[in-house]
Amino acid sequence: MHFFRKNQAGAPSKLQWFIGLNLSSSARKLECAALGVDALRPNASVVLQKSVSFDIPDEISTTYLSVRRELTLDYEKIHPVDASTGQPVVEPAGGRASKPQTSPSTLAKTILLRNMIASIQEEALNEILSDDAIPRAEILAVALNDPGFWLKSFDSEKQFSFLPISDAGLLAERSGLNVIDSFYAKDWTPTRSGNPFLLLPYWLLLNGGDRDKVVVDLGERARWHYIPCGVKDKDSWRRAFTVETSPCGSLLNLFARESSKGRSFLDVGGKLTVQGRRSQELLVYWQEFASTFKTSRNFSKYSPLASIPNENDLFDSVNRFPGKVSSLDALCTAAHWIADSLDASLREHTEQIGASYDFIITGAAKQNGLLFNRASQLLPPHSPRSLVDYGFLEDSFDAVAVAMLGILFMSNNSAIQSSLTSSPHDRLLGRLTPGSPEAWNRARAALAANL
Repeated sequence: MHFFRKNQAGAPSKLQWFIGLNLSSSARKLECAALGVDALRPNASVVLQKSVSFDIPDEISTTYLSVRRELTLDYEKIHPVDASTGQPVVEPAGGRASKPQTSPSTLAKTILLRNMIASIQEEALNEILSDDAIPRAEILAVALNDPGFWLKSFDSEKQFSFLPISDAGLLAERSGLNVIDSFYAKDWTPTRSGNPFLLLPYWLLLNGGDRDKVVVDLGERARWHYIPCGVKDKDSWRRAFTVETSPCGSLLNLFARESSKGRSFLDVGGKLTVQGRRSQELLVYWQEFASTFKTSRNFSKYSPLASIPNENDLFDSVNRFPGKVSSLDALCTAAHWIADSLDASLREHTEQIGASYDFIITGAAKQNGLLFNRASQLLPPHSPRSLVDYGFLEDSFDAVAVAMLGILFMSNNSAIQSSLTSSPHDRLLGRLTPGSPEAWNRARAALAANL
């Protein structure tokens, strides 16, 4: 695909439109982007017309985290984990606990949460459609992505279930637009780590220029994406990959809340982080603790995709740490541990990514000055660049990528390629919910043209 910005020379004028809506992993921010495509084919031209982001009311994020915790506690009642080793407790034969019943309050909060998010998403759509260049009658679909809830199946340790917190049916009814969702749920396989379902869109958006790129994402979790240059090698997407290294913003936020005695849920700019001191002993303790997670896939409480500690695992591990460390020192040490984990991971993959590439840092946690400076020092000897240097807004790039997933779905192109992941076959990601009859007829015609 050929990617353009609005008003860029060579951009097509006749377009069909896709809207991407992406809810951040802690439900604190909603991103929205509008992409126009001249045709649903592999060599299509794609235009980024507009992208925006919205801070979400604290009530929504608080409700999401509360429901996630309650569902996890329910799960742990029948799948206990040894706190010292992280290993599942093996119950004696016939001793399996009865399945817990989710409380009415949890169900009520989940329904309330989905309704609140649908209202916020509808407001975001109205904002993006205030641009006269994006006619509602030419919109093929809205693509949705959210963190949802991941829990292991009660019947199998190797099977997970995903409950989205976006209500595609409700949004389709309210907006009259077709909605594509369920990218996250259809992406999972039991043997894969990381979060690769946005990897192909990232490559499509960033493969230009004459250099490879490594995109370090300091979001709720720290991960990096290798994006090979596609100018000389159109098949370079086959060499792209994603590595998840550690919890990031989610861990810093836990220690920020503790060190501020509950007055702050965020360490804005890293002001609290720099008040602490790095504890080398705690750093080594966490490194050893994290190394055990690479040998098992049964640790993560919230996601099937990780073979790394969860932020709560690390936060709780401080209580078992044999030394004494203050919450400020733990916060400072966490920033160093995140940067060190990224550095170690990149060193492990030196042969795959080479030595010459552009180094991009993004994600909300890059606002933590200590973490950003530490990562910049440890990672490659290049001045870190921003997504802004490539024509994207920092806080809405994932919405652009989600809109690309919508384009891939409607053009019958697999977003998950077996050569990119451990998936045994290529996979078409997405689930389509019809909007109004007129919107559905547009989508049906587009789908028929690409089958």
